[in-house]
Amino acid sequence: MSTAQNTDDLVAIVKRAKAFGTPLKFDNKIPNQLAFVLYALAVGVGLYMYSIDGDILMALLPFFGGIGFSVMAGLRNAKANTLSDGIFKRDILFDNEMTAITRGLARQTRSLIQTFADFRRGNHEREVRELIRGTFTGEEHSFIYHYFHFHYVDRYETVVGSKRRTVYDHHDRYGILVQFDFTQNMAIQSFGRLRNWSATFRTASNRFNKLYDVEAALELDAAKFLKPKVVVAFEDFYRKFYKPNFEFTSTGELCMSFNDKGLVQVGHSYSLNEPDLFIEELRQANDLPKLKVALEHIHTLMKYSDSNF
Repeated sequence: MSTAQNTDDLVAIVKRAKAFGTPLKFDNKIPNQLAFVLYALAVGVGLYMYSIDGDILMALLPFFGGIGFSVMAGLRNAKANTLSDGIFKRDILFDNEMTAITRGLARQTRSLIQTFADFRRGNHEREVRELIRGTFTGEEHSFIYHYFHFHYVDRYETVVGSKRRTVYDHHDRYGILVQFDFTQNMAIQSFGRLRNWSATFRTASNRFNKLYDVEAALELDAAKFLKPKVVVAFEDFYRKFYKPNFEFTSTGELCMSFNDKGLVQVGHSYSLNEPDLFIEELRQANDLPKLKVALEHIHTLMKYSDSNF
């Protein structure tokens, strides 16, 4: 599947899978038979031991063995569903002219930690789990972007009763990285203040000021960027995304992040177990409406920040 270049290649994979017969499942005949034998043995041993001394502990060994074979069968069948999900996800990327970056994610994580404060969340673990490249073409501006999924872990000690234990809190942030040459050295944040610039700024909009904190290297830069129409755009974006943050670096890079997941996901009704219907579903165009909203917001910021506007 990793070598597929378009939807036709994915359809060919489904057709090859169809040749194995449906539903597409692993042959679990032997694991299921072994599980049945062990369950029956557990019952027999349990009844026998109970009739002798009322103890059924000896029955637990074959019982748990049966559970093991049952779990094995279930996991093997789950792999078929995982394969269907992977094929459909790849088709979504094809439909939206996006490319998953699968190599060098650890190096990318280190670079982003150095560049953006939002990637310095978490005191125990930080990891970019997904990075997808795409191109957006608007009425006035076009740009290359990278959609990301960032996972981080906070580790802390707590005391429960008389015992001390370590707790790991797992969190996820999602967002878009893009080159943005219209402002720099500024953070507009609704979720924590992660970078302390030398100047703070408040707009004329009380609503905006309640939603976001603005920090910049120069107050004048913030005043120039946050024009009335830009302020309205940020207020509108807040209604659509949860805990949005915007960070503009000194080199004109923008990290727009939020807690909303699923921007590059679309549910599918069929799988490899219904190959013909699955093929029809793959051949349909699958749009990503919420991703488009996020990209349109960036385009709006560019439009209103352009000196020609």
